[in-house]
Amino acid sequence: MRHELAALLLISCATAYAMAEESAGTVAHPDWSPNGTQLAFEANWHGARNIYVMDIDGSHVRQLTFGEAMDTYPRYSSDGHWLVFLSRRHALFSMHLVRPDGTDERALLPADGNLEPAFSPDGRWVAFRSYLNGDDPDGEIMLVDVLGEHLRRLTDNTVEEGYPAFSADGRSLFFHRTVEDFQQIIMLDLETGAEMQLTSNDFNSWHAHASPDGRQIVYDGNQAGNRDIYLMDMENHRVTQLTSDPGRDEYPKFSSDGRRIAFHSDRGGSMAIYVMNADGSEQAPVIPQWPVAKSTESDIENSAN
Repeated sequence: MRHELAALLLISCATAYAMAEESAGTVAHPDWSPNGTQLAFEANWHGARNIYVMDIDGSHVRQLTFGEAMDTYPRYSSDGHWLVFLSRRHALFSMHLVRPDGTDERALLPADGNLEPAFSPDGRWVAFRSYLNGDDPDGEIMLVDVLGEHLRRLTDNTVEEGYPAFSADGRSLFFHRTVEDFQQIIMLDLETGAEMQLTSNDFNSWHAHASPDGRQIVYDGNQAGNRDIYLMDMENHRVTQLTSDPGRDEYPKFSSDGRRIAFHSDRGGSMAIYVMNADGSEQAPVIPQWPVAKSTESDIENSAN
């Protein structure tokens, strides 16, 4: 029964990841390059969801993965030399590494139902949610080094936890946890194991990401009845709502200088990437300037040279 429940949960998780694909040409899950000039993202322009990168103005779009299976959730390493992403090439999700020019792709761990990777600031570790090969239907927060070794389990309980992200100094990890029926943001001290619950609301909060100076986190929540982006001051825990569009605004990410936030939203009718200032001003879409013909692996090789 437990394995059947885990299988159902993994199917539902795949369904949730597929929500951004409801309309052709949607793009989602942006992440900044460390130098702030590019965004990695996923898109389903050609019938399958794959990983892409583009300049911040939408130019120079490059396709990095070409499979028919779902490739999603790209995240840069701090030095910009790698992207980690999820793939549904097997029955369960697996994590992969690839260079930003599309080369040197390799699996990080076996396809055991591992989700939502995030690099540590020093580039040595990847935090992620794991369903432990289907044995844990709720998911636990884990660490693994970039060679796929020294696996470390950080949580062990019977509630849902997910979407880990490191603090800027690498000493803490943010993630969400179900607390009395609602998802709340938790901060875990990686040295002591001490935890702090940062939100305590009768609504859900997800996808926390820390500012480079460590003074703020940005996250999305459904306080207003739909997904909006919120900013929390880490000193006094004061919360500021940054978006208020009727659409679904989610997965915010600070740029490396802390001045801008990228997120995806369906406010225009389908999922698209938006960028705004860190105070919520000047919200604007980033329109990928995609060529008419589909890229090939040789196109990527030529663009990298």
